[in-house]
Amino acid sequence: MGDAASWMLLAALAGAALWLGARLASHLRWIRRTLAGGDAGAAPDDPVARLLGLGAVFAAVESRARSEAALRDGHERRLGELLSRLSQAIVVVDAQDRLRLANPAARALFRLAVGDEGASFVPLARSAELIDLLRRARDAGGAEGTLALNRAPAADIWIRVSAAPSGSGGADTGGVILVAEDVTQLRRLQSAEREFLAALSHDLRTPVTILRGYAETLAQDMATLDDAGKALFAGKIAGASRRLGDLLEGMLALATLESGATPAAEAGALADAATEAVEAAADRARAGGVELVAEIADRSGATDPVQSRRVAQNLVENALQHARGATRVTVRVEGDLIRVADDGPGVAEADLGRIFDRLYRADRSRRKGGAGLGLSIVRQVAELHGGWARAEANRPRGLVITARLGKGPQTTAPA
Repeated sequence: MGDAASWMLLAALAGAALWLGARLASHLRWIRRTLAGGDAGAAPDDPVARLLGLGAVFAAVESRARSEAALRDGHERRLGELLSRLSQAIVVVDAQDRLRLANPAARALFRLAVGDEGASFVPLARSAELIDLLRRARDAGGAEGTLALNRAPAADIWIRVSAAPSGSGGADTGGVILVAEDVTQLRRLQSAEREFLAALSHDLRTPVTILRGYAETLAQDMATLDDAGKALFAGKIAGASRRLGDLLEGMLALATLESGATPAAEAGALADAATEAVEAAADRARAGGVELVAEIADRSGATDPVQSRRVAQNLVENALQHARGATRVTVRVEGDLIRVADDGPGVAEADLGRIFDRLYRADRSRRKGGAGLGLSIVRQVAELHGGWARAEANRPRGLVITARLGKGPQTTAPA
């Protein structure tokens, strides 16, 4: 009987010890969560806490947690003020991928709302690649890359991202800092540059091949060729030389324009340039059965004389050379706006937005000859003046190209 009582007492003591240990472990977990800045809930209030007098300890823990939270909030506020001045997008996420901080550039880039702090960054990022990069940064101590952000229904954008662990320890263990910038335009420019170089290489190869072929043939067969043959070969060489010269001159003009030099401003320069371009091309136009007309409605526009001549000559050249079958080309100037309209076959709607691209040529009716740089130069000159250039369909047929060499609305002059 005594042995049974002893065993029961031992069992009761063991159970009490286990219960007491479980309660103390629970109290320690609460203390750790509270000090770590997590939501640990209210301080424990049970018989063990009251028996051991832990209320004062819990109060001290809560006081310290509040102090540290206030310090963190102040730190994040000062950091946010600093980051708000940066043009790069800065995002800070915690170990659970919750958004902790985002500067104004990041809010604009990732389309974040004011209430997104504390929410999971995974759906906000709109990119599985970005989340993968974030996790690689935790594992490897840093990561970087260029990736796409979904912008449906709009076009996606490309960003360059660098990420690194926050490294502050404590509550921020596992946190990551992301630095991102929008490189969509850079990628487009790089793609356009590759296309431009490929097209330029092709266009340069053609006249160079012609020059070499006819020159070699002429050199080898000079003694056996009659005068007509020599004249034919010389004409081919001269034509290829002109084409090559046009390409090189156009490239030089574009390089000059892209240097960003400030254009001069001379009243009436655009009207004079249009008049000169029409007069210079008059014989060629008549020979092709085209009525070439200059309409000077307003001479008050102040533009760069040299660049104005480039614009007028390129627009007239484009109309005469590429608008096959046209019977009338009208060059109209109103102040700093020039408008060239033809009644040729026109350009397909899909090509209108691209005809100002370097070396781009539209449908076959407008592909004969030319360096493919004229309209690109027109746009560059217009933008250098703070203006614009655009193309639209003429009615009932043909093409209208309008350039404004100055700041102003995108409205065309009347026909």
